[in-house]
Amino acid sequence: MTGPRSKPDLAMDIYARLPAELHEYIIAQLWDDRHALSECSLVCSHWSAASRYHLFQHATIRLITRTFSSSANCSPCRD
Repeated sequence: MTGPRSKPDLAMDIYARLPAELHEYIIAQLWDDRHALSECSLVCSHWSAASRYHLFQHATIRLITRTFSSSANCSPCRD
């Protein structure tokens, strides 16, 4: 005979019964809440992948050409 289940066990049981598409839909509703998405990404690997899609949907890459070219000109290997 087993005793009453703890809340985390019950939550995991409910989680396991829900289809992955429903998890993704719920996470998609948080698209504009970076903090909530960050927290969701820590739950499990599936939530992490779904959260990262929204967290890193837009990336900015900045080129700092002046710094790079000036350091290339000062290279000790330069002839």
